Amino acid sequence: MSKLKKGTGIKSQNYSLIVRFFILIASSLIFIGFVFDTFLLQQIDDSSEKNYLQLMQGHFNVLDKALVNEPEERWPKIVSEASILLAYPIEIAERDDMVAISAPTFESDPRSETGVQVLFTSSGERLFYKELSGSGKLLFIGPVTFAEADAEPYRYLPLIFFISIFVVVWVWMRPMIRDLDILNQTASYLSEDYSASTKELTNIRTMPQLASVFIKMASHLKRLINTQKELSHALSHELRTPLSRIKFALAIVEKDMVEEGQEEVKHIYKDLNEMEEIIRTLLDYAQLDNPDKVIQLRQVSANEWFMAQVEKFTNAPQQKKIATKNLVNDVTLTIDSYLMGLALSNLINNAIRYGNSAISITLAHRNGSIELSVEDDGTGIPEDQQHNVFKAFFRMEKSRDKKTGGFGLGLSIVKRIAELHQGTVEVTRSEMGGAKFILQWEQSEN
Repeated sequence: MSKLKKGTGIKSQNYSLIVRFFILIASSLIFIGFVFDTFLLQQIDDSSEKNYLQLMQGHFNVLDKALVNEPEERWPKIVSEASILLAYPIEIAERDDMVAISAPTFESDPRSETGVQVLFTSSGERLFYKELSGSGKLLFIGPVTFAEADAEPYRYLPLIFFISIFVVVWVWMRPMIRDLDILNQTASYLSEDYSASTKELTNIRTMPQLASVFIKMASHLKRLINTQKELSHALSHELRTPLSRIKFALAIVEKDMVEEGQEEVKHIYKDLNEMEEIIRTLLDYAQLDNPDKVIQLRQVSANEWFMAQVEKFTNAPQQKKIATKNLVNDVTLTIDSYLMGLALSNLINNAIRYGNSAISITLAHRNGSIELSVEDDGTGIPEDQQHNVFKAFFRMEKSRDKKTGGFGLGLSIVKRIAELHQGTVEVTRSEMGGAKFILQWEQSEN
């Protein structure tokens, strides 16, 4: 995948995440606002209604005291004067008249905490009534219309409130969205090229500490990779040169040595060759683990390449029986032939070291992929250790390495070569009894 496509994909995922986060915050605030709005309006309505009832309770108490001390003949005059004073219709009626009053046009309110009863007319007016003390008659006040605030100017306030929430959240998140986008883009570029510039991170304002840590991390990564390059260069030149000089000096003095001394020289040669092998393996691993490593893909004949690789081992003197199966004779492979050959050689050498007597090597074409497998009849690898064998310098048993050789890098190199070919490598139990390594990569269309 190209850097542009990968960056675009991350950017799309980033925006999707941010949009979901924005919707979550805005929706939560709207829900909270709606709940509080509903609750507060209900509380205000209940409080207003309670205040109305308390007000009427006061009127009824005053009228009740005024009437109870007067003869009934004077009640109409007292009620008339009170009606003018309070600006409410007031009248006294028998309890039997209650049915006629409330039947067709009124509906009752169940709330009667103050002892004052309320009837609502079809037009929303209120008719308050209460029984006069000791008379059996009812005192009515109303119908009353309480002035209510004009709701028209406030009709769009909830909509304005909710839109304001969206706007405020967006204004708050917009700089964060921009900074997260810069951070994701830079991370995407660094994943493709460790030397990519981090200059854009200095423009981050909402998360400066995170940007600073990211810049330090990128700088540290570059320094580590450059140090690895320098180490590889030193291994290649500074160590190989003295070894070559030692070999040259041994070749000169070997001629003048007695037979016993020549045997010691042979041991020294063996140790020097082992050191050179260690250096070569370390260099191979370091070069393959370098992010700058670019493989040289080219098309090769599957049959020719496979036979050339296995012939290096089938023609060599050894005690293991090697069986080969090539099931893709007419296929053209798109690989780095040197690196893939190195991977196959490492797998075969591993099978030679740990196998008992037989090795099987198979090249197959399965489900659009090329599969290269090497298996042996050795003791195999325990299942709980299979995920560790591809780690650098991993050794299951010290005794095995002392007897059979190896530096713990061969399988790590195989894994890295598989990754460079966009492939995988895994180990399972072989039907032969030992380990079976399967190297698989996708076959390009020819």
